[in-house]
Amino acid sequence: MSTSTGEEGFCIYCGHAMDGHTKANHSKCKRCKKRVLVCQATVHDSVAGWRICHVPCRCGEKHFPSTAKAARHLEPTEFASSHPDYQSPEEAGDPEASYEQTTTFPDSSAIAMPEAESSRSTAHQQTAHSSHRRTYSAESVDELQWNSARLAEETVVAGMASLVIDDATAEADIVKVKARYTKEGKVQFTTVSGQTIRTLGDYWIATDDGYEFKYEGIVYFAKEIKRAKK
Repeated sequence: MSTSTGEEGFCIYCGHAMDGHTKANHSKCKRCKKRVLVCQATVHDSVAGWRICHVPCRCGEKHFPSTAKAARHLEPTEFASSHPDYQSPEEAGDPEASYEQTTTFPDSSAIAMPEAESSRSTAHQQTAHSSHRRTYSAESVDELQWNSARLAEETVVAGMASLVIDDATAEADIVKVKARYTKEGKVQFTTVSGQTIRTLGDYWIATDDGYEFKYEGIVYFAKEIKRAKK
């Protein structure tokens, strides 16, 4: 099945390109005909299949389209970092989370609303979405949580500030790094200063010598992207 929908922007739930989600006419609830948003980004191929980003109705899984029946709901660590349901690996108890700081791209300015969702309020989206996912305890919600725009801005600024040391050692704005896939399908790489950064796998471009990720005029180069640790 083709994953090219022709839609622009990024999903507000998983952070992947909307062009990598199932087409609307292939993802409608069989009862109410509303679109069940399913991500088919290639990073999910080796980590338990497609993801259900959003269910807009309460018709039940028996009315799911075939594309959604083969998928599973996003885990807290798989949401876009700007989404209120996102949990860092440390918060979710990921044993791989041994680093102190993680920067995730893109920031909130690159996030787009999927189709009809763009006309709804943020509060309505969150209420409709949460009614079809697992219910978390009150302790798992930070009452002082930043809004998504501020969280994304502070995360990116903090990450790029600590990369100044790396830039000074780079030749022609190329920074050599070591990269590895995470269990969530993202690419995690470490700079020479020891900072760990996570990006979507689609952002890395294969070259004759390895893989490149470009951001703010800087090219991050890895000879290889290792498989995720088991």
